[in-house]
Amino acid sequence: METLNKEGLFFFEELLNLKGLNQGIKNDNEIDLERVRQKMKSESIRLLERIRSLEMDLAGNKSFSICISTYYKEAGRLLELAEKLLKSSGDRSALIQSAKDYMVNFCKILEKDYGKVICGEVIVPVPLKMAVLNHIARQFELMRTNLPQDHIGGLVIEKIVNFVEEKGLNFEITRRSLHYKLEFTRRLADWDWSKQEIHYAAGERFLIYINFNSKEFMDMLIGRIGEQITMQKDPNKKLLMLMDYHRAFNQLHRKPGLVLNPGYHSLDWFINNWFENEIDYVQHCAALNSTDAKGSGSPAPGVGMEKLQCNMSADQLAIYLRLIDEEHLVAARSLNQVYQTIVPFLSTKHRTDLSPSSVRVKSYHPEDPDKQKVINALERMAERVREY
Repeated sequence: METLNKEGLFFFEELLNLKGLNQGIKNDNEIDLERVRQKMKSESIRLLERIRSLEMDLAGNKSFSICISTYYKEAGRLLELAEKLLKSSGDRSALIQSAKDYMVNFCKILEKDYGKVICGEVIVPVPLKMAVLNHIARQFELMRTNLPQDHIGGLVIEKIVNFVEEKGLNFEITRRSLHYKLEFTRRLADWDWSKQEIHYAAGERFLIYINFNSKEFMDMLIGRIGEQITMQKDPNKKLLMLMDYHRAFNQLHRKPGLVLNPGYHSLDWFINNWFENEIDYVQHCAALNSTDAKGSGSPAPGVGMEKLQCNMSADQLAIYLRLIDEEHLVAARSLNQVYQTIVPFLSTKHRTDLSPSSVRVKSYHPEDPDKQKVINALERMAERVREY
């Protein structure tokens, strides 16, 4: 497949390296530039026709995605070569510029027609990258005044400005990272900054929506919430406040498919994990200060009763219990009652004491690997029932 892709662009590589058709050519005057441009055009058309024929043969096949991604990467490499040659081309600049223009157009067609199947981690050719970065810079400059004038607003401005100026980046700009910043600026323009919420400011809600999983932002968010919680001295009231913040967090909107940094913890996982640990800690504190067993907020197993250990994670358990409620396999007043009634009698390999509220909130935004494990288990169970 890779050989096929490189052969499809072989003419342009020979052209840039002054081989074959242009062997020994030192300047544009020594060739029929118009004839060469016609040859470039015909080669481009032939190449795109080959891709369309491959699409018909491999549509929906992973091989087609690999093929298009390789074409895109190879065209990008030739674009980089053309950029380098233009700096020292002298009298051959018109020839090289024409080859570059055709490669730019070729990449744009791939983006337009096959953008959904090109690998998101492919490095974007410099000419295309600069055009998109300039667009992001112009759009962001128009709306940066909408951002809150605080630490979070300053963090966002710093991240976007450094990105478009490629300053201090510890990663290479890919199609995925460009797409994220484009979506960021587009959604920024549409965001309702006047809407007021009790627990989360407009800037925080926007970054949660856009899955801005920057370590700095997540530290700022839990730091701000932690300060609010610490002001409440009564353990029971503190617990209620934490649970209220947690509930509000999970009810905020998210934009599916977007993430600032796919190589780091998801924002949902990190913040939910922080809430769960805080809630567990405050619950234990409230229990120690309470003389009434009912004040613990959740029924406890009978004295001496051994908990049933589940061979699954708390995240997977949360999905099962949500299914039990939604499929009406139990008669419960609410989903909360299901968790409050069942969870105290369960444990996992890694956690003896499970918080009903913490397990419940895990079911709101389950991770794909956990969902797949539950699906696999349910399919095995269904097959086993058929064998009874």
